[in-house]
This record gives sequence, C-alpha cells and structure tokens, in this order.
Amino acid sequence: MSLSTRGNIFRSLAAAVSLTIAATAATVVSATATPAAAAGTQTVRLTTIGNTSAVTGYPTGWPDADSVFLGSAYEGFTARSFLTWDASAVQNKRIESATAHFHNPYSTSCDPTPWEVWTTGPITSATSWDVQPAWRELEAVSTETSCADTAVTADVTSFVRRAAAAKAVQPTMGLRATDEADYTAYKQFWSRKYTDPAKVPYIEVVYSTGVAVTEPHIDEGSSCVTGANRPVVDTTTPALNILVDDPAVTQVRADFELTALNGTVLHTAASASQASGTLVSAKVPAGKLANGGTYRWRTRGVSAGSAGAWTTWCEFTVDSSLDIIGADDVNETVPEELRDALGTYDQLAEANPDEFGYPDVTGDAIVVDVVTDEAADKAQALADGTLQAQPSTDPDANKAEEAAIEGQDNVAGVDMAINDVTLSRTEIDELRDEVQAAVVSTPALVAADVWKTEVDRDGGRIAVTMSDVTVPAAQALEQRFGDRVVLIDEKNQLPVDQASRLADVPLWRGGARIKIKRPNGTVNGCSSAFAWNITSTAPGMLTAAHCAPDGGTMLSWREQTMGSIPSGSRENYGSNGTVYLPNQKVYRGDMALANASAGIQGRIFRGPVSTTATARVKAMWSRRAQKGDQYCVGGSYFGEICGWTVGATSIDVYSSGKWKRNVVMSRLKTGKCTGPGDSGGPVYTVNSDGSVTAKGIFNGTHGGGSDSYGGEFDPCSNYFTDIWDAYYGFPGTLKTS
Repeated sequence: MSLSTRGNIFRSLAAAVSLTIAATAATVVSATATPAAAAGTQTVRLTTIGNTSAVTGYPTGWPDADSVFLGSAYEGFTARSFLTWDASAVQNKRIESATAHFHNPYSTSCDPTPWEVWTTGPITSATSWDVQPAWRELEAVSTETSCADTAVTADVTSFVRRAAAAKAVQPTMGLRATDEADYTAYKQFWSRKYTDPAKVPYIEVVYSTGVAVTEPHIDEGSSCVTGANRPVVDTTTPALNILVDDPAVTQVRADFELTALNGTVLHTAASASQASGTLVSAKVPAGKLANGGTYRWRTRGVSAGSAGAWTTWCEFTVDSSLDIIGADDVNETVPEELRDALGTYDQLAEANPDEFGYPDVTGDAIVVDVVTDEAADKAQALADGTLQAQPSTDPDANKAEEAAIEGQDNVAGVDMAINDVTLSRTEIDELRDEVQAAVVSTPALVAADVWKTEVDRDGGRIAVTMSDVTVPAAQALEQRFGDRVVLIDEKNQLPVDQASRLADVPLWRGGARIKIKRPNGTVNGCSSAFAWNITSTAPGMLTAAHCAPDGGTMLSWREQTMGSIPSGSRENYGSNGTVYLPNQKVYRGDMALANASAGIQGRIFRGPVSTTATARVKAMWSRRAQKGDQYCVGGSYFGEICGWTVGATSIDVYSSGKWKRNVVMSRLKTGKCTGPGDSGGPVYTVNSDGSVTAKGIFNGTHGGGSDSYGGEFDPCSNYFTDIWDAYYGFPGTLKTS
C-alpha cells in the first residue's frame, strides 16, 4: 500500500471519528409488530439499547459514539464493535428468519469485503480492546458494503434464535472484519445515537406462533424420506416420533396416521400430552404391519385444542431378517466388580490374537472366546493363577501376556466360562477393516452416514452405526458380510465443527486445504473447489489441473485419502499447459475432477484460513462469467477474499512456461491478494441468505509483490476456470444443498 493511499484512509477515518465526539442524545425505536409477512407469521423490528467500539490503542470503549466501527483502517488502528439488543419481543416466539440492517456511511473500499456477526458476552463499563466480551458463536458472514450511506444486511437468524432459546432478553452481538489485516475491509456503521432515526441499526425478525413439528423419524435416527432411500426397520411394531413445540404453552401432544402406500389407513393414534419442545412417540401396535411391507406415516402437533398442519408423508420398509439393535445393546456396561478381571483376560487375548476372540461379560461371569485348545488352557491357567510366561529371546515380544500374568489376582474368585468360536481376534479385526473399506467405497453406505464401527463382543460381529439404516445400505452390508455385521440406527454424534478449512473430514467440502500426491511421488499443496455429483451414486471433487498434471491421489491436509484423479480423462494439463479433454475440441481452462472415496456435501468453507464456518452451495451461475461481474475467492492458504471484478473472459494466460487456455481474468485490485496454494479453490458470489453461487475454479495470481498485498505500484489480479467448463467438460453436475 502506498503512503498516499494510507493518508486518504486516515483522513476519512478522522472525519468519521469526529462524528463520534459530537454524539447526540439517543433516539430509540421501540420493537413493534407489523402486519404478517406471510400466512402464520408476523414481523417485529428489534433495536439496540447499547453499543460500543473497542479500538486498538484506546484504554476504553466508545459507548457514546454515533457510529460503530469494524476492521483495520491503517496500521495500529483496528476496531471491533458490540451492540446490545432489546429482544423482549421475540421471547416465546418461533424464529423463522432475522435480518440485521446497518447504514454504512463509510468504507475504505466500495468492493464487497467480508465481515462477521457473533454472539458475544455482555458489554461492561470496562469493555475495551484489551477487555473484550467473550466471542462465543460465529452467527453470520456478510460481504455487503456501501460507500453511499445505504443499508447493508446480514442474515442473523441463528443469533436471534439462540437468544430466544436462552431466554436472553438483552443479547449482545459482536461485529468484526473477517480479515483484520485487510485495510480495504474497514467499515463504519451508524449507531443508535445517530441523529437520523431512519438510519439506526435494527433487526427485522419474522416469527410464528402456534404449534409446530420437526424431526419426524421412525425409531432412533431414521429420517423422513420417500423412495429408494426410505429407512428400514427390523420390527413390525416400530415407534413413530416427532418433536412438538409451541413456545407459548407448556403442554402439547401429537396425532399420528399410518397407511399402506396405496393410502389404505391402517392405524391412527393420539398421544398423551407432554412438555412442549419434547419428543412425542407412538408405538405401532402388533398386527398392523407385515414383514417385507412398505408403509407411510404422517403426524401433526396439537396445542390448546388447535391442530397444526400435517407433515409430509414419511415412508419405511419392514425387514425382520435384518439385525438392527439399539446403541445400548452392544457391549453393555460392565459391572464395576468385573472390570479388572475383564481387562486382564483382554490382555491375554490381545497377546495371542490368533488363538482368542474378544472376551465378554454374561451375568456375573467372564466369557472367554477361544479358537484353539492352547487358548483354552491358557485361559484356565489364568483363572487358576498358574499361568506362566513363555520363554522368548525378544524382551518386547509379549508384554500384554506378561501384564495378564502380573494381574492374575484380578481374576481370583471371578467365574470364568470358555466359549469355542471360529473367528479369532485377528480375523475379527480384519473383518472390521473390510467393513470400513466398504463404508467409504459403497455409495449406499456413504449416503447412510456410517460414523462408527465397533466389535460386538457377544458373537464376534462388527456393529455398524449409521444415521439412517436404509434398504440399500442394509442390503449392501448383508450381501457382502452376511450375519457377521449387526446394524445400529443412531444419529451421528460427532461434533459438526470438527472440520475446518485446514482439516476437512468426510463428508468433504470445497475450499479446504488439500494435497495431491502425484505418480512420481511429489506432493502439491492446493485447495478443493466444489463437490461434484459425477453420477447419482459417484461423488467427486473439483480442483485445478495444474495441481495434478498427471493425475494422482487427493488427500486432506491431514493426509486422509479423499479420492483419485485419473490422468488424462479427469485433468486437462499437459507439458505446455491446457490440453483438450478426450473427445472434446474446446480448451477448458485448468481443472481436474477427483473420484471421491467418501461422501461429499454441497458446502464450502468461508472466512479466514483457520475457519470452521461453511456455507451451502445454492447453484451454478446461470451463465458464464461476463466482464464487470464481481466474485470472491475462497483459497485455503490466503482465506476468503472478495471484491474481485471480472476484467476479461475467454483469454489465454502464459505463466511459468505454460499456457492456461480459455480462462477468466480479474481487473487489477489493491489490497490483499490471493496467492500460492489457493489454486483449485472455489470462485463464487455470496447470496443475501449467506449461501453461495458457484462461479469457477481458481487457477492463479499475478502481482501483489512478495507480501501478497497489492499497493498503488503493484496491484494484483487473478484468473479462474469458469464453472460452466467443468459442467461441459466433465460428467455430472455441481453438488448443491
């Protein structure tokens, strides 16, 4: 950045700060209800009751200012702001949507730059840069920017829902720039103390009242779906479940209707009343369903004598030949008085995995599975306290058995039974490996969201836990493994925020840092772009071809295999740059498509390099890029950078001795630049609801200097492959959500 540019920012900032010194008396608009936005909903406007800005170098906050500030204006001046809202009007309401409005009189750049909305701790008299409220939850990212004192917005539905659920009458919101090192992201918003009441901040909330139902499912974990992926149950008396909620009352109930697929009514039921916001269940009585049959059901909530709308129909199939059990039915809790004994027998089995299975507890006794007579003799010797170590020339050969011998006192007085089995511990572990390999390579199992496997010690089977036991998933396991697996239907309990831009996990997202291991052994660090449906059952992931010029294996940054890129057919990069894909006569930029080895989702990471925040991919752009279009780049090395403008289309770029043909190039831009490693990342625009529309695959950067920051004398530009080239060049379509 040049000194003259920085001086302009400083003068503009000084003018903005001068407004805060002349702050006037507060003008507060009360929360008032307006006519319903849609049938069954109402709209209310929330306003602030307090605010402050925390600025580097200032020992106190700015609670009396007529503005709030966020981002870095220049070196040494970074601001974050906090606003406390009057949320009393949304207590006991069901929040459908909420949009925050801020009038934005000044921004250092008129280009869209991302800023964040958080739920934070409360403002206090001590709030300053050094004493900030806790930043608790990232609620939204917006790129809306104004230089003309017009309103910018952010979708803050989750912020208001969180406040309503917590009965927080005065929740505090934090605002900050996504990239606080980017001087173009600095913004000023008018606060509640600005003289024009039409320009003070407000949140427009659409809410509903009355009874509503969510999460209809049959037995634990099965979703409400129809068609081939309908869930399967192993009983003719399953439980139908629904979450019923009415924020205005304490007691609710539910009605249920069960029919054959042709509409013949088989059963109706009305539940007893129970607490609002809880799960209501109704068990199907015996004699209503038959094994092998497929059925449908629906439900509705009832509150204060008034019934809500029926849900859509949910289907399921009964297959009593399947073995579906509850999570608590596998490896039940071991009585405390038997835990040491079981651990000792387990050490003996671990030391001799080819001779033993997995020991278990039945009643008051330890049951030891054995494959050989020698194992039975060892188990009996351990029970008798006479087991001795076998001579060995390797002192580390059998430490587990030595530990069992040392723990013989643990088994004294504990009943032990020997059970002859055919599968050894080694074979069971090999079976588990086979099941796990099938999970990531079988589309039906990927769709069922298998998230856990464990050894069912009672029988030596592999217990496979999935979010939805569907007919295709059950059949896939049964055909390959028969009765050696048992199914558990349970929602995925792993935290959704475990994935990040730097550590993606299945289901894979775009915008993550990846590695491409090439056939020659070299490894390229790049970014993933967008998930792709190669077929309805074959997932894929887009990236840049120059990351995999001869194909290779796509890995997450933690080196978990994501998939493979076939050389030639799924990448278009040769010794001189872009080449034709097979049977095509149009150059299609710089793009590659991996066959994903696990599931994908139509989402990308958004925000800084370390972000865990994601956004759903709504669609492809409705046309190819045109000059003047604006866009964002979400690379994994430099993070999300918005404010780019298309400067040229269908051009050929010569870089590093290679021609990248038929790409889109940006105009020159000052500020933060994209850089090495961002190649392959997503190019997109951000919609008003926070979702993104796919525009392309990032390919490279020009300019910006060694610091990757474009100033007056070294602005930067970049180029990308249009998403429509992926659509025309590769099989399949964009994965959306």
